Amino acid sequence: MNAPMSTVTPFLRRNALALFVLAYASSAAMLHPGVFMDIFPMYVRKLVVLSPLISFLALLSVMIARYRSEGALCPLLAQAALKVFWPALFMCLGFSAFTTFKLAIPGVVPFYLDPVLADLDAMLHGAQPGLVLHKLLPEVLEWPLTLVYGPLWAVVWVGGFFAVAVYGDRQLRRRYWWTCALSLFGLGTVLATALSSVGPIYYEAVYGDPRYSDLTAAIFASGPGGQVKGVSTYLWTTYTTGSNSFGTGISAMPSMHVAVATVQTLAAFSVSRILGAVLGCFALCIQFGSVYLGWHYALDGYVSALFVACVWCAVSALQTRRKAAGAMAEPDGLTA
Repeated sequence: MNAPMSTVTPFLRRNALALFVLAYASSAAMLHPGVFMDIFPMYVRKLVVLSPLISFLALLSVMIARYRSEGALCPLLAQAALKVFWPALFMCLGFSAFTTFKLAIPGVVPFYLDPVLADLDAMLHGAQPGLVLHKLLPEVLEWPLTLVYGPLWAVVWVGGFFAVAVYGDRQLRRRYWWTCALSLFGLGTVLATALSSVGPIYYEAVYGDPRYSDLTAAIFASGPGGQVKGVSTYLWTTYTTGSNSFGTGISAMPSMHVAVATVQTLAAFSVSRILGAVLGCFALCIQFGSVYLGWHYALDGYVSALFVACVWCAVSALQTRRKAAGAMAEPDGLTA
């Protein structure tokens, strides 16, 4: 009886992360099969578009390994390919599950929490944070902020994910991926469903209350206002028509934009204080942009950053505890 268990336990421990992501994706596919099967190919296609960036990072890891004389070229290339293949697959599965569950939120828990979040936001800051930020930000910085919140955020997210995949520190990879997976599930699915909300930009459309009309007017009158309006209309149309599209779904609390930026910052600080400081400024810009552009309440970002930091510290503490107990180093689970 003990022999099978002694075999199963190390397997589960080695592959716990992969099994967690598979369980997350499988639950989405079983509960919402049509949506999941629509969404998964979309993420695969997007990842193919980003393959030049991923290939560059993989080749960079090979060049570094060669420089350090870690082996012949062909085995290093094969190893680099595996380093990015498994993370790419599990990234597609995880994000497909996340989007599937996000699209299902209003059907499971109808939007309800915005009045509470709006009251707390105003009470905590003494005013509507979005309107305050619109008074503070110079007009010349409106477009840069929008680009940081949109395209640059996506590049930093994907680039950082695969940079970690080819990075040599195994413990950092495990810590980073576990934090990503638990945040995607805990924040993006569990809390997003329990705290079902739409954000300031859709407040009037859902609740019939023009509480944020001044903010939305300021957003649409700004330089990038036309683009923001186009994106908000696209998301609202997919919501009202029930369409299954890439990157869709409406959910304010918590902010996954801020969550991702926080994970990147923590990983960057593990590599370099300078890099961490740069990514920290980036994360602050994402928090600023999420409120300025009306997608989120300021509280959405605070909750996300705190959750991610707690998960990161918990995973780090567990790693330290295992190391202190003399546990053997384990494969990544995604690269085994």
